[in-house]
Amino acid sequence: MEATISRLAQAMISAETEKRAWNAGKLGYREKGEIAMNPFPPGTADHNFWVDGFRYEKKASTLSTKGSQARS
Repeated sequence: MEATISRLAQAMISAETEKRAWNAGKLGYREKGEIAMNPFPPGTADHNFWVDGFRYEKKASTLSTKGSQARS
């Protein structure tokens, strides 16, 4: 039981770290656009999560802009 609780706690910490890097990528795109720099070293999980968040926000922004233009 104790090992299960320990694994669960580790998974929660890991998920929070991943979420933080992903949100940083989203924020990077919102604030700097295409010129945003990924602060995490290439080849790391955090670098990849940042890229995923950046791409997500870029796509969401593009879809939002297209939707606004269609309504105009």
